[in-house]
Amino acid sequence: MINKIHVARRSLILAALILVMSQLTACSLIDRAEVAGIEALAGTVQAGTWDELLTNFTANTFCGAPGAVLVVDSPRGRFLQATGLSSLEDQTPMQVTDAFEIGSNTKSFTVALALQLQEEGIWSLDDPLAKWLPDVAAQIPNGDQVTLRQLAGNRSGIWDYANPLMSASVGDESLRQQGYTPEELIAYTVENGEPGFKPGEGWAYSSTNFVLLGMAIEAVTGQPMAELYQTRIFAPLGMTNTFLLEGVPQPGQIVSGYYTDEGDGSQEPELVNVTDWNASQGWTAGAIVSNAEDMAAYTAGLASGALFSDADSLVQMTTYTKVNPAQSGLLSAYGLGVGLLPLKAAQAWGHHGQTLGYTTLFMTIPDKETNIVYLTNSSDCMVALIASAIKEPLLNGGSGQ
Repeated sequence: MINKIHVARRSLILAALILVMSQLTACSLIDRAEVAGIEALAGTVQAGTWDELLTNFTANTFCGAPGAVLVVDSPRGRFLQATGLSSLEDQTPMQVTDAFEIGSNTKSFTVALALQLQEEGIWSLDDPLAKWLPDVAAQIPNGDQVTLRQLAGNRSGIWDYANPLMSASVGDESLRQQGYTPEELIAYTVENGEPGFKPGEGWAYSSTNFVLLGMAIEAVTGQPMAELYQTRIFAPLGMTNTFLLEGVPQPGQIVSGYYTDEGDGSQEPELVNVTDWNASQGWTAGAIVSNAEDMAAYTAGLASGALFSDADSLVQMTTYTKVNPAQSGLLSAYGLGVGLLPLKAAQAWGHHGQTLGYTTLFMTIPDKETNIVYLTNSSDCMVALIASAIKEPLLNGGSGQ
């Protein structure tokens, strides 16, 4: 969801890793060779079993989260385990049933809804945004040229509101807890940013795209997004612990989330509890809450095409545009709400997500009939690198025992 550049003192490796996650600014600071080097370093994680991968990766400099949950579904069965703490303040052990903000993984849910509506003949993803949101499109530079497909594929050129809005709230409780309507998020975009390119003429990650797509879905269906997610995705897949978080979470509703404050460099980095972030700031770009088993059900349902009545919908979702990993959080290509992850043993696709206090990942490896979900309660864990840490022997026979 958000991406940050820290002046990290712990190591040069950590500084480079965090630069990768800054999708909009890191392109001038870190190149493909450096990305490849970081991926290679992640591959040094010792993991002969899934259990070792979970514990070693979570504790590594690449991640360093207080806690995490990993679920792996493969032909050899299911591995599901938690490690670390769900709350540093209470020293509460992480549980496999714990719920997390899944951040930008939400984007794939939003795209799945858009594709379902296309299957039903309600609209085409090649429709201009202005057909469904004429007043909103009129406010946005080049808004009359943007299509729904360009929104879903990050090819609209529309400025990303998320980094500036959310980064400012890290140390400010009132900003962190402030609620926004989707219309206010778009107004913030128009007031503070300019297009990066003309629609269809480039690629840039932007959460604004998926807020607009959510607004268009609500306009065409006349139903709220929370209801649409529930009736069209969560309920059909048996996701009983998943919902759209539309404000500040209630106590105990999700695990505690933490942001690493590097300060001015004169003291040790500090983990700041930012669980009180108001998820309306992410909405249909990053505000779904879920747990490991529900996300595993979603990954399986999406990868198998169970969410669609037409096989071509998944084909459209997984037709990719090559992108610079330094600009995409290590994704090498992006489709519609999903991308290719840096797994060397086989092709893997999915998404990763980041909010103020959480980083999460889901991915499917079709050739290995394997689905993986990894959830952490740190905003700084480089979750995409877990793909680089997975080696062929582990995929072929690792049991986690």
